[in-house]
Amino acid sequence: MRTTLLGVAGVVALSCGGARAQTCAPSWSSELGGGRPAGWLRALAVWDDGTGPGLFIGARNGTGTLSKWDGSRLTYHGVFHDEGGEGGLSVLFPFDDGSGGSLWGGGSFTEVDGVLAANVARWDGQAWHAVGLGADSAVRAFATFDGGSGPRLYAGGYFTRAGTVASPGVAMWNGQQWIGVGGGVSGVCGVPTGYLEGTAVFALREFEGAGPRSLYVGGAFTHAGGVPCNGIARWDGSAWSPVGTGLSRSTIPGCGLALEVFDDGSGESLFVGGWFNAAGGLSSMGIARWDGQAWHAVPAGPPNRYVTALRACDLGQGRRLYGARGNFGTASVAVLTPNGWSDIPGYTPYMIVNALREFGGGPGARLYACAEQNSGARGLSRTDGAAWEPMPCDGALNGVTRLETLDDGAGPALYAIANGGSVAGVPALPLVRYDGATWETVGDPALSVSDLEVFDDGAGKKLYANDGVPGSPLHVSRLENGHWVGVPGSSSPLVPHPPARMQAYDDGTGPRLYIAGQYEGMVRAWDGQEWTIPGGGVPGSFVSTNTYDTLVHNGTMYLASDLGVLAYGQGLWVRFSNEANGRAVALASSGEGPGTTLYAVFDPEASPPGVVARYDTSWQSWVFVGPVGMHITGAGEIRWFDDGRVPGLYAGGRLGLFGGPGDTLVARWDGLSWSPVAQSAVDGGVGSLAATDFGRPTLWAGGAFAMVNGVSSSNIAAYEGCEPCYPDCNRDGALNLADFGCFQNRFWPPFDPYGDCNGDGIKNLADFGCFQTKFALGCP
Repeated sequence: MRTTLLGVAGVVALSCGGARAQTCAPSWSSELGGGRPAGWLRALAVWDDGTGPGLFIGARNGTGTLSKWDGSRLTYHGVFHDEGGEGGLSVLFPFDDGSGGSLWGGGSFTEVDGVLAANVARWDGQAWHAVGLGADSAVRAFATFDGGSGPRLYAGGYFTRAGTVASPGVAMWNGQQWIGVGGGVSGVCGVPTGYLEGTAVFALREFEGAGPRSLYVGGAFTHAGGVPCNGIARWDGSAWSPVGTGLSRSTIPGCGLALEVFDDGSGESLFVGGWFNAAGGLSSMGIARWDGQAWHAVPAGPPNRYVTALRACDLGQGRRLYGARGNFGTASVAVLTPNGWSDIPGYTPYMIVNALREFGGGPGARLYACAEQNSGARGLSRTDGAAWEPMPCDGALNGVTRLETLDDGAGPALYAIANGGSVAGVPALPLVRYDGATWETVGDPALSVSDLEVFDDGAGKKLYANDGVPGSPLHVSRLENGHWVGVPGSSSPLVPHPPARMQAYDDGTGPRLYIAGQYEGMVRAWDGQEWTIPGGGVPGSFVSTNTYDTLVHNGTMYLASDLGVLAYGQGLWVRFSNEANGRAVALASSGEGPGTTLYAVFDPEASPPGVVARYDTSWQSWVFVGPVGMHITGAGEIRWFDDGRVPGLYAGGRLGLFGGPGDTLVARWDGLSWSPVAQSAVDGGVGSLAATDFGRPTLWAGGAFAMVNGVSSSNIAAYEGCEPCYPDCNRDGALNLADFGCFQNRFWPPFDPYGDCNGDGIKNLADFGCFQTKFALGCP
């Protein structure tokens, strides 16, 4: 670019009135459109929070969450904490106690979204509210019942006191305060050790049938208000009574875990699921029905099974009863037919299914099941009554270890290295690609990849990966026609392992693909014909030396390694200062040319861990960026990114300094201070950052996390910036005289293309006229 000086001082007369500042605000989104609720899923409810109906999902495991599935996207609406570390939701129930329609949540927690609430709270669609003084232990069930004074909300659980009233296991909320229910329940049923924690109520349901209308209570107890009633009892609004002889398992009391009203053709009945093999003395494994006066056996399945959830609903084939947890052969959920219970084939949830709830209408209705999410179990799945199908919100990547933005000749794209999952309903291969519109899987399923690079060996650009296929002695492959092909050649000494990192770089003697890993000399270079050891290898390196990141900055290649930051150029290796906390794990640069800065993250295992530093060329030393308290733990990465307003250094990982519940996943350094950009209320971390521009500048974060700033992300999320407003030169969001000074400063450096406003390749007075015109038009 040429600069023609015609005299630029005082070139323009300014009229700043009417110039519009930019109003865009960068925000996080999930381009995969899915996400997955985190934790052990315990509760489901359908409710309209004012933005449309949704399936609400409650999780309980450490930090608990409430999420909403609207049929296409998952959002978070509450984060629960418990001092004991097992906080979260166990039950959800829509109810209006006179203060407006709310979604009531019960579980084990002491606060939700900063509101102190003891094990029970209600959400009005905007904010969470405590319910009196709450309960002194976990809440596991809700139901409404009219005992003569109007519908009231009843709660059941492990508690012994609700508000100021002693009422073990069950209590009533009258809209103002908690009321005791006939002395509550007592005793313990014979459930296996470890499944239950003592006396508790797990299910509540109003039912009349052939008897008086009553509130039925199921749980782990042997008495209600002093009346013997094993595992199930009924409350008429003033007194307790037994339900026949109750539930039993051989010679010990049984437990009632689920209640549902359903007409199987013999009249409306209360179906009871739980841990028992007899009800009212009749043999009935895990499930039985009560018609209001007598017990009836229900065909079940193999012995030693129990039922944890029941739901009657119409999925388009008529109203049917569905039951959960392995009492029905090998499936976790089965449907009751005229011929007995029938497994629902296909993909089924496993482990313990805690809740069933239908969502949607007519032929499109689905039954959703939530389960304990461990040992590989999927926490949420759905069925149309005939077969199970993968949840759309499970259509996301299971874990993202690396993000790269590359152009392999087919246009710019974001590549993500994942640990499985699915994309558009198709199981994800180790590598997936996003072109700005759609996701697709790339390559072969057998390849294990941890780094990517584009390199042109003379035959066109190819995507290279750092894991081998047959014919790849150095464990490097390239993508050709949709398949990975091993890169040939040999190396002496041999390379025993795949390289950790790759970098395309021209040191002045021609372009090469450099690989760095745990082998003698650390590095090898491929010129398209043979492998060589550049510069004779890295002095002082060992076979065990690790490389964590690579970067080309101002014509020099840098490696972040166990030896700190290494620099290579013109055939020479230099240990680029080792004054800051030992090994380096990540690198970034603010751009190319004079005045740009090299950044590094040093040793996440030091104390403080993972400090960020910049290289000061004047002092030839590393300088900490911000307070030393700003640190990165676990896998971390840094990237320079311009969000369309103000460029800055972004750091991803699990970041200290900011405080508050949960983790800060991404933070930004603006030259003066660090500020959080992405936070998650549940455990998580970011291990990779990459920037794209598919019409809008976007910073991508990949790692292991379930949400970012309340948006479900399922391990990958996009921070969508604003279209840069050209006349806002200093990116402060305002158009004023300072932008003209900024433009004049950027007009002079020959390497800065910003000063060529009209893009004609020549910097002259016409560019100042161009800038004034654009300034007058303002920003969108």
